[in-house]
Amino acid sequence: MAMETKHQINELEGDSPARSRHWEKHFPLRRQDEARVTRRQFTNFMCMASVTSAFGLWAAKNDHAATAEPLEDFAVCSLNDFVEGESRIFEHPRTGQPILMIRFSEDEFAAYDQRCTHLLCPVHYEEAKQEIICPCHHGVFDARDGRPLAGPPRIPLHRYQVDVRAGVLYLSQTPGNPPNPLKGEHAR
Repeated sequence: MAMETKHQINELEGDSPARSRHWEKHFPLRRQDEARVTRRQFTNFMCMASVTSAFGLWAAKNDHAATAEPLEDFAVCSLNDFVEGESRIFEHPRTGQPILMIRFSEDEFAAYDQRCTHLLCPVHYEEAKQEIICPCHHGVFDARDGRPLAGPPRIPLHRYQVDVRAGVLYLSQTPGNPPNPLKGEHAR
């Protein structure tokens, strides 16, 4: 009897080649094909992964914008220490990024992120031409408003607001909104 039971179990597990299960003709799957992924399954998975990623990026962006705090201005130097026609590099106190500041006249200043908007190379001011130059790819920006004049850069430099209070120069913590060349501002 023990032999018959073992033989019946083997038949149920499919070890007997003589006997096939009746459902196999309707669902002809083999064990080695179970891990195979169809194009439809792959496409469904990729679509769900894309939607999930897009939602995650959107949620992270909106969460960051909602929690961003307005930051205070920071003092750069005394007005008397910064002569007309001079440019200086200052370090942003929060990010450590260099800021290029230019004094055109007694009461006219401009401050920009020192990184070129093309490939983030450091820019410098040329007083004789009143231009900001990127030496990497010969990009040229207008020193008064930061808009690109020549070379590969198409986006203006990030500008900081400059204020004078009690003989001290202050810069805003966050860059101002540069003009957008795609919307027709500063068109050539």
